[in-house]
Amino acid sequence: MKGSQRVSKELPKEGQKESSGAFRWQQGPGQRRILLHALISSGMILSLFVYWFGVANRYIVFLYEHLGAGPFDPPTVSRYWMSGLVASGMVMVLYTYGNWFWGRVRGIQGHRYFPPAPAKVWASSIPLLIPGILWITTHLNWPVLPLSLALACAGAAAGGLWLALLPARMAATQVADFLWLSLAGIGLVPALLLLRVVERAGQGGKWPTHAAIGVASTLVGALWTFFLAMGYVRWRHKVWRGSHLLVSSLCWSYLLLPLVHHILLTPPGLHYISVAENFFAATPGGQALSLLTAGGLAVGTTILQRRIKNGIGLRPHANPPAP
Repeated sequence: MKGSQRVSKELPKEGQKESSGAFRWQQGPGQRRILLHALISSGMILSLFVYWFGVANRYIVFLYEHLGAGPFDPPTVSRYWMSGLVASGMVMVLYTYGNWFWGRVRGIQGHRYFPPAPAKVWASSIPLLIPGILWITTHLNWPVLPLSLALACAGAAAGGLWLALLPARMAATQVADFLWLSLAGIGLVPALLLLRVVERAGQGGKWPTHAAIGVASTLVGALWTFFLAMGYVRWRHKVWRGSHLLVSSLCWSYLLLPLVHHILLTPPGLHYISVAENFFAATPGGQALSLLTAGGLAVGTTILQRRIKNGIGLRPHANPPAP
């Protein structure tokens, strides 16, 4: 071929480095493809923001006057920025499913589908996403948000989008590994969502009850994750990365569950956005405790996996690719 090099269509075998320029050229989706994915993902979030802030009844979506809360009282303020996580949860579900589906279609056609790198899609989304949210929240409907709240909404959406894009690559290329990791992430959800009830232990003299709920649920979840970790090593001959396991639990806790609450756990016709207190600790110390516990359990699980693999004499196997 004149003026170009023939590039192999085969992907490298597991464990083989992907550092060659030829392979990067073949695997790279191209800037147009990255921009398309960025436009789709950011467009979904902006569409939801236009609806929630500009079209829908705010007395329903943000529960104005619920228990006397006005538009700028703390519960309502938390609903504003939680909308960024709910919207990102919708992106995660649709984007992951879309990439999984297209991966199956390309597989039937005899080709391997490899989604764009999440970091590149995210970086291409931000220049549209943040200005769009700032304009929507400070211009549409009444009352408009002050810049500080608009920035909080944009920041939550940007952080949520980063998490939302991560699962798609594994879902498209390694379905079995994706399912194992998703199930294992459920076990760390109690550490993120229920351990925080310990910070309320002094309220109403319910220390034993709150402490028991937080600690017991975290231990049960950890056992679930450890059980799956052992099965994954024995049957898949692989180990997870601690960061992948933690991301899985973060996606469950802060993207998928707020979305499920918004769609399924609210009365028909009253699909409001939850207050942050249902998913986040009330104090920085309580939130730090939850994150550190979940992170420690994720790292501990991967250490356990490596010991099991060495103990049963399994040949080293490449980890799943980074999300």
